[in-house]
Amino acid sequence: MPSRILVIDEIPTTRMLVSSLLSANQHEVTAECSVSEAVANGDLLDFDVILFSINGGDAAEMTASIVKAAASSAAAVPPPIICLDRNATPERRLAALTSGARDLLSAPVSDNLLLARLRSIYREINGVREVIRRQAAAATFGLAEAATTFRPAERVALVSAETEPRPEFDELVSAFGTQFSRHSPEEAVSGLEGASPADVFVLDSRSLPRARLLGTLPELRSRTHSRHAPILVLHNPDDADAAILALDSGATDVTSDNASGPELVLRVKALLRQKAAEDALRRSSETSLRLAATDPLTGLYNRRYAKAYLNDAIKTATEGAQPFTLMIADIDHFKKINDVHGHSAGDAVLRTVADRLREGLRSVDLVARYGGEEFLIVLPGTDATRADAAANRLCAKIGNSPIGLDNGAFIHVTVSIGAAVGGNGAMPSDLQTYVTSAPEPVVNRLLCAADHALYNAKAAGRNRIEVALNPV
Repeated sequence: MPSRILVIDEIPTTRMLVSSLLSANQHEVTAECSVSEAVANGDLLDFDVILFSINGGDAAEMTASIVKAAASSAAAVPPPIICLDRNATPERRLAALTSGARDLLSAPVSDNLLLARLRSIYREINGVREVIRRQAAAATFGLAEAATTFRPAERVALVSAETEPRPEFDELVSAFGTQFSRHSPEEAVSGLEGASPADVFVLDSRSLPRARLLGTLPELRSRTHSRHAPILVLHNPDDADAAILALDSGATDVTSDNASGPELVLRVKALLRQKAAEDALRRSSETSLRLAATDPLTGLYNRRYAKAYLNDAIKTATEGAQPFTLMIADIDHFKKINDVHGHSAGDAVLRTVADRLREGLRSVDLVARYGGEEFLIVLPGTDATRADAAANRLCAKIGNSPIGLDNGAFIHVTVSIGAAVGGNGAMPSDLQTYVTSAPEPVVNRLLCAADHALYNAKAAGRNRIEVALNPV
C-alpha cells in the first residue's frame, strides 16, 4: 500500500532530496516548508506519517507545535511524527519524545535507516487500524465495545551479555521495580521455567556481537512466550547498519545505546501501550464478539462475521490500492476421519487444525470456520509471493505433527488451500468505484475464485496450494 507521508522542512534542497527518496520507494509524498503552511493546505490526518525537520530550533518547542497541530484534527489516532535534527543529541531526542514525537533521527539520516524506520512505523499503524476495523465489525452486530480488563503489572526484560548493568538501566529498575529482570540471550530465547513471560524485551547490542544479536531477534519473534512482545534494540550510534538490520529482523523500536535512562523509560512505556492495544486485538474474539460471531466448536470467527469483515477488508484494500489475499483451507479426507475414528475424533481434528491456523497467522490476519471442514483466511496487505509462503507455512504446521485423539491414538492430517489474490490497483477503475458502494458481489467472486483454486489443489493430489491471481 502506498503510504502517505508529509515532509515539513524549511530548507528546499533537503525537502526535495527526502521527497525524491520516498517517492522512489513508492510512497505518496506532500512537501511543505512549515507547520502553518501544512495546516493551511490540508488536514494533517490525511497522512500516515509526518517527517518534521527541526533544523536546530528548540526540540521540545518545535515538536510540541507539530504534535498540537496533528492532534487538533478530528481523528482518534493522529499520525506518528518522526523528527529529523541536524543537532541531534540524547538530550534533544529525549525532549522531542517527551513532547510527543515517535522518534528523533540525526540528520542527514541514512536513506536505508529512514526507510527501515518507516517500515517499522507502518507495522505499528496497521495493528492500530486492525483494532479499529474489528471494532467497526463488532458495531455492525450491535455490540458494545468490550469492557476494559484488568492489566497485571508489566514485565520488562533486559537482554545483555554483561554481568553488571550500566547506570542507564537504573531508571528502568526504578520505574518497573520487581517487574524488571536481566537475562542472557540464551535465557531470553528459551524462557524461564515457571516465570511469567516478559511484555517488552530490551536488547543491549553493545554487549552482543552483531551475528548474535541478529540471531536472537528472530528467535524471540518465533517463540511462543515472546512472539507478541515488542523488542527495543540499543545500538551503537555510529552503526546505522545495525539499526537497519535490527528493524528488518524483528525489532519494534531502536535507539542509540547512549540513550539516557528517562528516554529508555519513555520508549518502553510506549511499547507497553502498543502491546496493550495488540493484546486487546487478540482478545476481541473472546469478548464482545464471542457469542454473536464465533464458532462454538473451534472458537474461531464464524461465517457471518467473516463475510462482514471481508466486505470491509476489500473496500479498504481497493481504496488504498493495496494487495490482499483470501484463502479457503480444507481438511483432506475429513469424511474418512469421521467414518474410521468417529465424530468425536473429527471434532478434535477441527479444534486442533483451528488452533494451528490461528498460531500460524499474524494478529492482523483473520481466520474463520467457513463451514464443515473448511476455513476462511483473510491476509491484508499480502501479495501473491507472501500468500504462497504463508500457505506453505500453514500446510507444514498442520501436516508435520500428528494430532492426538481422546483414545490415545494419533493421526496425520493435511490441508489443501485455494487462494485468491487481489487488490494492489489490479481492479479496473469502474469496478473500484463499484466495490466501495456494493462489495458483496466482489466478495462472492473472490470466494468463487478461491474455491476453484481449492478444487484444483484437491485434484492435483491434496496437501498443496493453488493461487488464483487478480480474480476480480
